[in-house]
Amino acid sequence: MVATLWPYIVSSNKKAETTTTTSSTDPPIYQIPQIIVQVPPTPPTLQRSPVSPPTQAAYRGIVGIPPPTDPKTIQQREKAVKEVYDKLTQPDITAIALTGIGGVGKSTLAALVYRYAEARQRAGNSPFAMPPIWTRIDLSVTMTDILGNLSDALKVPITDVSTLSPQNQAIALFKALNSVDQPHLIVLDQFENVLEDDGHAKSDRPGIGEWLDALNSERCTCRVLLTSRPDPQGTRDYPTTYLQLCHVDGLSEVEGIELLQKWKVNATEADMRTAIKRCKGHTLSLTLLVSLLQKRNLSLSTLLNDQQYMQLWTGDIAKKLLNAIYNEQLDTLERKLLQGFSVYREPVRLDAALAIIDTSTQIPRVQFESTLDGLLALHLLQASGEGRYQLHIIVATYVQDHFVEGNELANRQALQVGHTRAARYYQQLAATSCPPREKRKQINDVHDLVEAIWQHSQAGQWQEAYDLMEQESIFNELNRWGGNAILLELYQLLLTDKWHPERSEAADLYNRLGWIYYDLGKMKAALKYYEEALTKWKEVGDRGREGFILNNLALVFNSLGQNEKAIEYYEQALSIQREVGNRLEEGRALNNLAGAYDALGQKQEAFHYYNQALQISQEVGDRAGEGTTLWNIGALYFKRNRYNVALACFLIARGIFEEVQNPNREKVQNSIDDLHEEVGEKWFAELLGQVELQAYQIVEQVLSKGL
Repeated sequence: MVATLWPYIVSSNKKAETTTTTSSTDPPIYQIPQIIVQVPPTPPTLQRSPVSPPTQAAYRGIVGIPPPTDPKTIQQREKAVKEVYDKLTQPDITAIALTGIGGVGKSTLAALVYRYAEARQRAGNSPFAMPPIWTRIDLSVTMTDILGNLSDALKVPITDVSTLSPQNQAIALFKALNSVDQPHLIVLDQFENVLEDDGHAKSDRPGIGEWLDALNSERCTCRVLLTSRPDPQGTRDYPTTYLQLCHVDGLSEVEGIELLQKWKVNATEADMRTAIKRCKGHTLSLTLLVSLLQKRNLSLSTLLNDQQYMQLWTGDIAKKLLNAIYNEQLDTLERKLLQGFSVYREPVRLDAALAIIDTSTQIPRVQFESTLDGLLALHLLQASGEGRYQLHIIVATYVQDHFVEGNELANRQALQVGHTRAARYYQQLAATSCPPREKRKQINDVHDLVEAIWQHSQAGQWQEAYDLMEQESIFNELNRWGGNAILLELYQLLLTDKWHPERSEAADLYNRLGWIYYDLGKMKAALKYYEEALTKWKEVGDRGREGFILNNLALVFNSLGQNEKAIEYYEQALSIQREVGNRLEEGRALNNLAGAYDALGQKQEAFHYYNQALQISQEVGDRAGEGTTLWNIGALYFKRNRYNVALACFLIARGIFEEVQNPNREKVQNSIDDLHEEVGEKWFAELLGQVELQAYQIVEQVLSKGL
């Protein structure tokens, strides 16, 4: 029965090098105590495509450079900078979160602290012996991205970043920050993008809250500086200890006056004080104020005292100033260019904005470049580096509401047209920027496709978004690389009563959402969506997929500790797979059913079903399933202190996982290490000598005689 396994028995008990490659037929596995359960692959129309072994970890690059801090145009805020820096160097502080309203200048203050630390480090009079690290946290960042980027930047290797659970990633990241020889300053800008409005981590960003807990619980070699609108909150309701909050107020009168003078505002000190007071020191509002003065060639005194402008100083000052600038002083081309940039959620090149603009006449590119320079001079557009530009969120929101003045419906339609063109732009980029599917290895390889899908959804083109995800196998690829937060955002955009997909499409949508929530550890949500998927497949009349969903539901019940309920669903799934003749899924259901019986302590039943699962996996050539079942059989014997049988199964399973380049090779090695620790060094060496050349015979005898 297991003769084909013999070539894969390996003798080394050393830990193997890791790989992040997943076999094209290998589903993720999830471990409950001593049980490895197999998630079935997606239905036949959704099969994963083969992939080449990756050469890089599956996380997106977020390390970058801070925003401008040139003293010619940026107020240096020396006092605030030194206060923050001094706090970061105190032994009882691990992290500081700069908090405050949007546009108040949190990112600029963090950038000034970054530059101050950099200068001190270069001069050799800083506790930070290494240059600081700047990262930008965008809407799609996950714990995997943060861990992967920072471990690379710190040169602290972490094995298989994307295969660690998010909670273990949080622990690994804190250990990495604490394991370096020399302290670093690390800035995470716009951290609010992974937080809810109350400051807790978003439900689809597991690990973030646990990492905040760790930062607040212990001293650390490195120091972390966050910027966030809300106060970051961990999972535990503890007072701030090593993670301190620092509320960023607006500019003081002195700072505001210095800034206005840098910008060549010709006014009395009294008028400057009045302007700063009315803007409440809000940096973006002061920026817009100066833009208004420059464009209209007004004096500050006139703007402050003329009755015509008095409405500017009531309500939302930033919005009122934007209103005056946008409607009264920008020309058509400037407004069009702002609209072009506003539909994107990330910094983009000028070409991206031009792809949105519909001009009836051919306008030379040089004219747009001149217009771009004018918008930068007015501080309405921010340069993000490498020829990319982005609107401040307050400006972007305003512009999106003003594509068409005075007609909300027409404005919404015009904005949707913009998103449609942005989707087309990204798809054109993807034709050259995204590698062929068989060569994709990390999340960045499908970035432009993800943005095209997002833009289609914003345009109300949900069918196009769904079809593009299917055509490009986005679910399978992002799920394999740990991009569940991105997937959740994309699929939630499709949950709208404005789109009515086919029942089979709706079933797939619910199944994917169930899978994502299962991976994120949100079992109640997973249960809800799997049940929706089951209902849809029953309506369609697809028995094979019905069995597939029943198996997934059983996995959820297993995770919830409801093993008897899980067995009920596994048996239903098994019956259906036998009915439709799907031997591969029958084998997986048998393996999972065995695991459920094992968890209930019914070892004979577990062994019976494992044996059947092994036979089927060998019959259909499911090598990953074969290795998983042998691993489970080994765990069964390990708990019965039958160490020779357990080791034989583990060694064969490890050989199979090596063959199919399965990341679970590392996990089965951990089982071998656990056995090593259990029996001790001397006995393990003797046991290994006895087993490694007889593993085939040992396993064959066990399978023929029974438990």
